[in-house]
Amino acid sequence: MAVSPYFRKRADYFSRSVKDINGYLKNEQNYAKLKCTLLTTKLKLVLCDVTDLPKNRELSDFRYDLINLSNIPNYLIRHSVLKDPICYYLKILDKTKLLLKRDGAIMTYSLSLSDYPNEIAGKPSSAAMPETTKHIINSGLFDVKIKRVNGLRPGTRDKVTILIKK
Repeated sequence: MAVSPYFRKRADYFSRSVKDINGYLKNEQNYAKLKCTLLTTKLKLVLCDVTDLPKNRELSDFRYDLINLSNIPNYLIRHSVLKDPICYYLKILDKTKLLLKRDGAIMTYSLSLSDYPNEIAGKPSSAAMPETTKHIINSGLFDVKIKRVNGLRPGTRDKVTILIKK
């Protein structure tokens, strides 16, 4: 993959050109690689509420290798008025896994816990907490892998959670 030195550095976005930020636009060779990848990959962008994914007619006739929920679970649980938002989240994951191929995965993203409090939230969402990951593991719905990546702020490590269908 072509990676720019400005990747994941939002503060630099406004002072740089799109060619600086997107490594695939840096030169013809990188662009050709991206074009080839896109021509041989079936991508599907579907806009719908995360709670409606399994019922969505555009999605329900197919099975997928990967469903990237990004940081949606953080908002789903944070804004939940339910008594047990983690149980609610597990139910959504259980239904969403029906869209996966065998060994397919759901991927989520959470900021480093050390990024809180911040201008958006006073504390991390329950989705980002280790207790939630333990609940998912204990549910037996998925094999769980955690990957740490450099965070948006220097010295922080954000979390990518990969839930692999059993």
